[in-house]
Amino acid sequence: MNEPYRYCPMCATPLQWLAREEDGGAKERLRCAACEWTHWNNPTPVLAAVVEMADRDGAILLARNAAWSGRMFALITGFMEAGETPQEGIAREVKEETSTEVEAVNLIGVYDFQRMNR
Repeated sequence: MNEPYRYCPMCATPLQWLAREEDGGAKERLRCAACEWTHWNNPTPVLAAVVEMADRDGAILLARNAAWSGRMFALITGFMEAGETPQEGIAREVKEETSTEVEAVNLIGVYDFQRMNR
């Protein structure tokens, strides 16, 4: 396997495939055993969910971050993991962020913002 890093960019320790607990459970990633630096290897795609709450007359579930000022709310969002589909990724993000089980996923659209990722 051709790894993007062989040594930790923070402390130069050889990197290893190590499992650590993350929001969605244990996940093996390329990590530094000395300083805990992690190579996330996330692709660029960001996912966003419009979550309709069927048990609440179709109300839309929005996120709130305690660090945000005022009464700001947003869609549930997160990075798609390598090897997962957009549907799997958004179901995972909704579960991680809200502890809500997703019953069905329908793709609304795919929007290309490559210019912003350069």
